Amino acid sequence: MFAVGTHYLNTHHVPQGPFYDFLTKYGAGRELQKLEQLCTVLGSGTYGVVNYVLTGQCGPRGPGIPPPTSYESSNYHATAIVMMMSLMPMPDGKPPYSISDSYTFDK
Repeated sequence: MFAVGTHYLNTHHVPQGPFYDFLTKYGAGRELQKLEQLCTVLGSGTYGVVNYVLTGQCGPRGPGIPPPTSYESSNYHATAIVMMMSLMPMPDGKPPYSISDSYTFDK
């Protein structure tokens, strides 16, 4: 599992170039694009800070290999992001685990 998280990231430092490409390879999508668009269209001074979270499972990625699911969230407010995730075991109840954004607790 991996997690990339920012808190109070200055809009001048929204990921670009090779780091942006790396994040998209591991599942970054619309949420990171939204922050990039915000800075490009409105300028980096319109909103002073942004927050971004990306989490997912490690593993090979490339042509012909379906990537593991990744989850992301972002905002352009000075409030923290809370991302609730659950660990899901294999059908036999043993590792390896995967992650899920579904409510998985039994009553």
